[in-house]
Amino acid sequence: MKNLRKIWTFALLCGITATAWAQQEHVTLVTEKNASNRVVYGTEKLKNVLEENGYSVALSDKYKTPKDGRTIVVGLQSEKLIGNTSGKLGITLRNTGSQEGFSIGSKDRTIVVSGNDATGALYG
Repeated sequence: MKNLRKIWTFALLCGITATAWAQQEHVTLVTEKNASNRVVYGTEKLKNVLEENGYSVALSDKYKTPKDGRTIVVGLQSEKLIGNTSGKLGITLRNTGSQEGFSIGSKDRTIVVSGNDATGALYG
């Protein structure tokens, strides 16, 4: 009976661990290949916070429609990455015209953060 209880406890713990691992959500952070230092800094900070909260995070310089998980695209409004991604998804990003301004749009499992300048992208 004691052995059966140990086996049952072990199986239960394995099941809980496997379920928690399988439910870990994946996030891809996308920036331009030659992103500014501020955009890189902000993306790294976001990556660290997501990982601390149990997310699996990957960095990329190319947008792909996510099959699972989420994608966050960060950059300057003038960059091709932002224009192509928002156009592909049909997201309208508002240009505030102000220094340090930003716009955030989302569709399905993708969030696009567009800054008027590098500081705006960091603030977004």
